[in-house]
Amino acid sequence: MGDSDDEDYRVPMYLGIKLFFKSESEPVGQQVSAFLEDLLVTHTIPRLSNPVKQTAQVAADLDQINSLIKTMDSYEVQGGWRLLSEYAINVLQLNKDADLAENSDIYANFEEYVHVEFKVPAVLFVPGKMLVALTRVDKKHAGGDKHPHLVLMTNDWFSKLHAQRLLDNAANGRNSPFGDAIRALYRGAERKTKKSVISGQVTVQGTSAQAYLIILDEPQEYKGATYKFF
Repeated sequence: MGDSDDEDYRVPMYLGIKLFFKSESEPVGQQVSAFLEDLLVTHTIPRLSNPVKQTAQVAADLDQINSLIKTMDSYEVQGGWRLLSEYAINVLQLNKDADLAENSDIYANFEEYVHVEFKVPAVLFVPGKMLVALTRVDKKHAGGDKHPHLVLMTNDWFSKLHAQRLLDNAANGRNSPFGDAIRALYRGAERKTKKSVISGQVTVQGTSAQAYLIILDEPQEYKGATYKFF
């Protein structure tokens, strides 16, 4: 039996919401550039531009991130910061495990290529480590993740596990300064947050780092589609 015949029976690495559709009229690279320009350059970075809030590390990272967005070269590294090959919200991690897929209601009910709108109310920035957007997705498409998110750029922290543990620690870590705000943001109650930028420590796999939760003036809306990643 050929590959085309058994394609539907393969178990994917994960189910997700892909940020962009492939468009012949608009290359994916241009769409990624427009997305990062809008979310980071227009709505996020200016909130950290106050010199009082910036350390030398933050200032250097922001320069590198700006440069990378302008060049949009996925093979270029700016001070360790990298773009991703795919931009997607993780709905369900399967790792090609047929038993896990067979016993998952999320997998059984997952429809591919469904248009989905999502909102970004805030960005979690860990200098030298990772840049992640908090995302709000309707319950039908959110999957089992308590903290849906979209990784924007990576540095020392680069894996899906790093991102998951980063959000878990920021939301639920003991004495975390981010917990109340993150819970409010996922509920859609961002107006209850009193600060536009919250700073504090996060810990991922035994490594602690300074982090900044940057709450946008208004949640930004973007579009994607449900997708199986093999």
